[in-house]
Amino acid sequence: MDTKTFASEEDRNEFIAGDREKRVELDTVDILSDLKKLRKESQKINEASEELNNFYIALENYLRSFQISYALFLRDEDNTKPEDSNFQLCWSEEFTKDCTPVISTFYFWRIGYCKVGETWRLAALKYKVNPVEGELPRHEAVGEPIRLTHAPRDVRTSASHLMRHLVHALLKQVEYDESCVQNALRRMKPLANNMRGL
Repeated sequence: MDTKTFASEEDRNEFIAGDREKRVELDTVDILSDLKKLRKESQKINEASEELNNFYIALENYLRSFQISYALFLRDEDNTKPEDSNFQLCWSEEFTKDCTPVISTFYFWRIGYCKVGETWRLAALKYKVNPVEGELPRHEAVGEPIRLTHAPRDVRTSASHLMRHLVHALLKQVEYDESCVQNALRRMKPLANNMRGL
């Protein structure tokens, strides 16, 4: 089939002039053309997604080598710079029509670092926004954390913007934990020294 281009949709309709066969022929050509483009674009996005996943796996392995054993998910209150957006990713809405009025439920994702199975991983956790009770709605985790590389593509893509925040939050937590351990050692050393003389 020959590809025919038109300056406008009006020109296309004028060419068809009510001829059903011309419409089917043009529609078929357009569909085939779009399918070729769709295949090419899908291959590009899949390759890019694979590359992004490889980055997450490398970062995950690097963090695991530090033996960080603290689960952490980015929360809005961790955001210290007002110009940065909050840490709720990829909002979605689900409608139920089994009663009137229609009830909608909102969901979003957070990223973090925690054990998924037996291994420490970059992770994603889905949250449900419960109805507003009082001033603020409550956020309730839905299910267990999943490995970030297994999260939906839009979550993985959005998460790339928050890696700086996540690594910084882990650093702050490790610094705090180190301070707590040092304080505990200072408290226990006199006891340990005196126990030797018992």
